[in-house]
Amino acid sequence: MDKIKDALGDMILEKKYKEAKETIENKDKFHEFVQQLDNQLVNYPIYGENLNKLILMIDLVTTYEKGEYTNITVNGLVPIVAALLYWISSIDVIPDFIPVIGLWDDEAVLDQSIKQSREELLKFKLYRKKNPNEKGNQK
Repeated sequence: MDKIKDALGDMILEKKYKEAKETIENKDKFHEFVQQLDNQLVNYPIYGENLNKLILMIDLVTTYEKGEYTNITVNGLVPIVAALLYWISSIDVIPDFIPVIGLWDDEAVLDQSIKQSREELLKFKLYRKKNPNEKGNQK
C-alpha cells in the first residue's frame, strides 16, 4: 500500500510543478497563495507529525514571500509549493469528504514533497532555531 501511496504522491506532485513555479515567480500570485494557506490551515483535519511538517512548510513559504528567508532556490521551493497548491485545491484525486480515504491523496502528496525537500526543510528548521523571535515563527 505504501508503494501505491508513494506513486500517487509523485504523480500528483509532478503535475503541480509547473503551477508551483509560475506561482513562485509571480509576486501577486504568490502573495495570494500564502493568504490561502493560512485560511486552509484553520479548516484542515490533519494530525500528528504531518501537521508539524505542514506547518513548517507553510512557515517556510510565508517567510520566503516576506523576504525574511531567502536561503532556498526556486527549484528547492517548487516541490513544497506544488504540494501546498494541491493541498489548498478544491479538486482532489480522492475528494476530502469521503470517510477514511478522503485525505489519503493529500497525505501522499505531502509525504512525497517532504521526501523531496528534506534538506531544504532541515535548513529552514535550523534557521528557525537560530531566529526564534522573527514574526510568523512556528515551533
